[in-house]
Amino acid sequence: MIQVEHVTFSYQREHDQVFVKALEDVDFQIEKGSFTAIIGRNGSGKSTLAKNINGLFLPESGRILVEELDTADSSQIWNIRQKVGMVFQNPDNQMVSAIVEDDVAFGPENLGIAPEEIRRRVDGS
Repeated sequence: MIQVEHVTFSYQREHDQVFVKALEDVDFQIEKGSFTAIIGRNGSGKSTLAKNINGLFLPESGRILVEELDTADSSQIWNIRQKVGMVFQNPDNQMVSAIVEDDVAFGPENLGIAPEEIRRRVDGS
């Protein structure tokens, strides 16, 4: 389902032209139906890897395929993001509204579901 092939990603420091490698030659596969945990200490690249897998970042080298869709193909980014989501460490960063119904409606709205259908789903009818 997810193939990470020799991925390297670097951040540029804000105050100079120095690049710091966050990921270097990362290579693995996650099979459909499997459970995978990515663990490590702060600053080890876990979030950077996740952002590369869902297409928020693009690797400087290597490639990432999500169900055979290449994250570098901008025409497929929304299809990829329907398959790969992120859960943030701080729950406050995941809220888009102070109203529960608006938060519940946020996902279906981003998927392009008709407002009437969203209302029906939010209401639970």
